[in-house]
Amino acid sequence: MVEDYTLHKYIYNDDYVNLFLFLQQPNIHNIINKKDTHGNTALQLALMLDRRNCAQKLIDSGADSSIRNGFGWSCLDEAYIIGDIDLIEKLIIQKWMNAVKKCLGPGGYLEQLNKNLPCFQAQIAVSFRSPVPLLAKICPRDLITIYKKGSKFRVDFHITGLDKRSIPKFLKGNMSVIVNVLPNEEFPVIQFLDHDKKTFQEIFPNIPSWSLYDFVSQYSNASSIISFDLNLRDITVKKKAKKLFSKSNSVQLKSRNVKADVYKLSNIILTTQERLNEKFIGDRPSAIVRTKIIHKKKVQNSPKESSTLTSSKTSSNDGSYDSDNMESDDEGYDSSFTDDDSTKDSDSKEQSQSSSILESLTNDKNQIPLNKQTKEQITHMLITGKDENDKPLQKKDIEFLNTHIEQYLEDIDNESIDAMMLEIPKNAGGAPSIVSIKSNSTNTLIETKSVDSFNTSKFVSHNTIMATSNNIRKSNSSGKTQTEKYNNNNNTLSSLVNSNPNIERIREVVVEPQNKYWDKQEMTFQDYINTKTSTKGSLHMGRKLNVEYDQHIYKQKVKFFMCKCDKDYPVSLSQFAPLIEYLLSFTVNNQEEESNVKSYVDRIINSLSGKDHFPGKIEIPIMATVFAKLKFKNIHTDESKIPDDLFELPKNYQPNDYYNNIINE
Repeated sequence: MVEDYTLHKYIYNDDYVNLFLFLQQPNIHNIINKKDTHGNTALQLALMLDRRNCAQKLIDSGADSSIRNGFGWSCLDEAYIIGDIDLIEKLIIQKWMNAVKKCLGPGGYLEQLNKNLPCFQAQIAVSFRSPVPLLAKICPRDLITIYKKGSKFRVDFHITGLDKRSIPKFLKGNMSVIVNVLPNEEFPVIQFLDHDKKTFQEIFPNIPSWSLYDFVSQYSNASSIISFDLNLRDITVKKKAKKLFSKSNSVQLKSRNVKADVYKLSNIILTTQERLNEKFIGDRPSAIVRTKIIHKKKVQNSPKESSTLTSSKTSSNDGSYDSDNMESDDEGYDSSFTDDDSTKDSDSKEQSQSSSILESLTNDKNQIPLNKQTKEQITHMLITGKDENDKPLQKKDIEFLNTHIEQYLEDIDNESIDAMMLEIPKNAGGAPSIVSIKSNSTNTLIETKSVDSFNTSKFVSHNTIMATSNNIRKSNSSGKTQTEKYNNNNNTLSSLVNSNPNIERIREVVVEPQNKYWDKQEMTFQDYINTKTSTKGSLHMGRKLNVEYDQHIYKQKVKFFMCKCDKDYPVSLSQFAPLIEYLLSFTVNNQEEESNVKSYVDRIINSLSGKDHFPGKIEIPIMATVFAKLKFKNIHTDESKIPDDLFELPKNYQPNDYYNNIINE
């Protein structure tokens, strides 16, 4: 009988020779992913303690890197600080392999989708809209065509890259992705096709080197990791009351207007988690400083400040802007990206309104930077859709934005990132202390108070989505305090993307008491296994790090225009439930919540009447002045209209590397 934690023991003691011999056992696949008393697999423990040779051997022997520890952190989360390129590359490849197997492998979501929908073709007109003419010119649009025939897929699209010189511009082309699930093959074959250049590149299972290099460099050079968790449990769906003769309650197609029931999806909560300022401390329990960021409303501006901010505008009783007032014909989408006459007519008004602005941008190269109040005002208007008095934007407000938006974009591109200093008591014994930082434009107030407990479980994030490179500086204090620097991007762009500028961010930092082993000696393996913790049995090892938890409540409502299934919409939303479940499964990695994803999806689909309806249109607010629209059309399930050669590689196409085409200044 093999000892329960022999594998963990060899890892902990960095005994590579015995580990190598132990992994040769024929039944090793039954125990290689076993968790110890603290919820850590052998691979997770090896990454925590920087046993990189042991970690490499475990991965080669089939250890599962997708399993998360008791803190909800993945193997990639633990590995990024090591900076070992080969190790990170193996973890990324395994992550991609697991994702593809989950969908297209035996017993995966594709088999479930084939039972509901063996064949279909659909077009999705994707557009980003804004009432601000200059922003409207930047917003991209595309026509995506999807083909499915059994286990074969093809997706045609036309946005190929981004030109970041001067005003950002999306590059156009003619691209396709073909997915073929071959019989008796473990993995499908996925290929990129460039129809303009008549070239192709296989991207799976033979992953191109440029793609791996891009992802590996992000993790190996990162100083922090940001992950997220989407709360599916509390999402609510409410049907909008019908209005007589309302055009907004219909979906416009070429042949006719299709009546639709409008549903609003709300209460979308996204929790983010960031690991930063991380370093190794040896074979000791980790010293983790947990920070909860709270959002509170700022005090309203004084009447004097308010009058200053409104000096460039006059009041108006014109109607406010929303997506319902921006209905326009979407039939201008086609494969070559040329607009038809109706689209040109609809754009002519916007072009005339913004022509003077564009001319001034071209001719005036010595524009004066905006003052701080004006930039704060523009940021607030773009995010909230309201003026400084929290009233809906009027036409005069839109004109004000048109006048200053280009200089605003130029200014925020040149702003620097400020740092925030946070003093943490070094001798933090007994009960944890909470340090609150209240920041505004003029001063920073730090408050410290004692608490008996602090529950952070609901703030734990479960899915790594990106690695960010922050500038982390170290500082030595001459006194008895240790200073931790938290990067606080206070520039306008950060406020625009990450938070409402009218919200005050307060950091509540829990400083956990020092472990008894911290100042004495490194913990032995027997001590590690037998140690009892207060964190639901979980124990993290080998690191000193800060973890910031932030909760974002998406207050805007996503609109679904649900059309009754008929000749224009011969499919129902419920038939796509396996695909929706697969996509949402990446947002929840807690085992309990992951098992509930199917029930959450079924509940939302039923609330949308998805069993006999299909969304002809979906509107997603990005900011108050920018929203995305997805319009579904030309849907059919006739297998005879989808030829097999659509999923085959043309004989005259040549292999070539495909790069995401981004042009910088």
